[in-house]
Amino acid sequence: RALVTRLHDLGVIIDVSQLSSAAFEQTVARSRAPVVASHSAVRALPKATVVDLVDTIDYVVKLVGVAHVGISSDFEHAGGIVGYGNASEAINITRELLRRGYNDVEIGKVWSGNWIRVLREVEKLRGDTSND
Repeated sequence: RALVTRLHDLGVIIDVSQLSSAAFEQTVARSRAPVVASHSAVRALPKATVVDLVDTIDYVVKLVGVAHVGISSDFEHAGGIVGYGNASEAINITRELLRRGYNDVEIGKVWSGNWIRVLREVEKLRGDTSND
């Protein structure tokens, strides 16, 4: 509990990607700000493609809504998405999202809007840490 509060006071985004199920549930229950799972999903699929990635995006959008989904990348550590091996191939994800009926606003949320919103919400909880 104290750690979650302290992280909020410092304006730190809490990443739940490596937590056990119990720790995840406790963190979410105690958090006053959004948490993120910065790396999850298709990394477990061998030779995952852009289609697989967008399948995962679709699944999560249907589960929790487009306001809670964001894309990130890990090109330096072999992210492993065929068709999204570097930043120049990001357009392939946008094309697949458009093909599936996502509109410009939804795509903007997934690519950056949701991340920016989370950053702002976490920053609002930042306390005065000038004495640290």
